[in-house]
Amino acid sequence: MMSITKSGPFTIAPRDSVKIALAIVVGNGTTDLYQNALRARESYDLATDIGDEGEPNLPEEFALHQNYPNPFNPTTTISFDLNKKQDIELTVYNLLGQKVRTLYNGSISAGNHRIEWDAFDDSGHKVSSGIYFYRLITEEQAASRKMTLLK
Repeated sequence: MMSITKSGPFTIAPRDSVKIALAIVVGNGTTDLYQNALRARESYDLATDIGDEGEPNLPEEFALHQNYPNPFNPTTTISFDLNKKQDIELTVYNLLGQKVRTLYNGSISAGNHRIEWDAFDDSGHKVSSGIYFYRLITEEQAASRKMTLLK
């Protein structure tokens, strides 16, 4: 579940206004739901580089982290950091280098991101136990890591 909130209390001066955005997101499974939530977030461009305490809260550089848990069954979470909004592709490959699943393909805001993989391929079939690789490609760089699915 993903929730993006900013709450008050707010002091609104007379004849002033506040913009509020609300998105209801649906999807087939958690991965699809998360991807759709990220796309909704992009529509409102909610990411800023200043936190609530006035400190920068965006990552300073690109990073692809090791999935957790690893080994995993039945799901794992892939985390990555982006220091600016950009187009990315996050893809899972099998040991032979064949594409298994595209987890995300599109524009995404700067920040810390997590995407869950449920061990299904792009056709909706459960994949077998084994070693898989995930690759994150951005406009400027790419990184890969290894993960293990145990059943």
